[in-house]
Amino acid sequence: MVDASQIETIERSKRRILALLYVTLGGLVVFSALRFVPRLNDIASAKPEYVRILTETFARQLSAQTQEQFPVIVEQDEHVPCQAVKALSIPDEEIRSTLYVLTYSERQHLTCITSYAVPTDTSRFPNLRSVTPATGKNYGAALLDPVKAVPLDRIAHVYAPEYLKRLHWRYKPHFPLSPSEAASLTSQSYYSGAETAGRSTSIDFDYGEVRAEVAKRHQEMNSGLSFLLIGFVALVFLLLRKLALVYRASSHYCRLYQFELTARAFLKENIATELSVARRRYFERQQQTQARLR
Repeated sequence: MVDASQIETIERSKRRILALLYVTLGGLVVFSALRFVPRLNDIASAKPEYVRILTETFARQLSAQTQEQFPVIVEQDEHVPCQAVKALSIPDEEIRSTLYVLTYSERQHLTCITSYAVPTDTSRFPNLRSVTPATGKNYGAALLDPVKAVPLDRIAHVYAPEYLKRLHWRYKPHFPLSPSEAASLTSQSYYSGAETAGRSTSIDFDYGEVRAEVAKRHQEMNSGLSFLLIGFVALVFLLLRKLALVYRASSHYCRLYQFELTARAFLKENIATELSVARRRYFERQQQTQARLR
């Protein structure tokens, strides 16, 4: 005889395993689509921040060129005006320190590079900007205290849309470039301020390095998705193994009543109900056999 509570336990185990299996398979489908369908994969990676990466790359270069003597601060402002600054004449002995602020706008395809001087007498200058240690992200020397600074010179660097497009990880570059293609990649720079200061600041990007940096977040996400997929596949196999064990136990109980439980019936039907029917039919056959023997 089979204890009914054992069959109910087996049925509940089967339902739990099937529910987990369906959820896991659903997750496997979703994450596979996010990993291998290019359009969905790009959406999951979010929009590339081309200008941020270009600006931060230049900030690192500027910090290296100045041997990290000055703060080099990067900040985002999608509505930065980057207006021209007037040339100022400030004697070196009246400048307490120097700092650089690089403001970028993804919407405008713009990096605004401003050199600031911190004057010893701030009362002489009306258009001062307050810069604190919490302002933006600093790639140069540490800014220990808040300061008030006056702009010395400014470069508005506007990136060509075609150049930014070619930084995307799915773009396949073709060389050599035609003259028209080369012209479409040219960015524009507009300088204002002191002549000598502007000549010392230049922008030099390595195309391959910038593309690798743009694709970094995308690659990290793909690595995470790949690990998730491996985990989901492993979980599917584990659940299938557990389901096979439950099926084997169910088949064993069914054979006690001379009933072969098919995989289809196991998955679709209630085991307790199927076993109850098999038991009733088994006892009916037993009674019929005993009646014939009499």
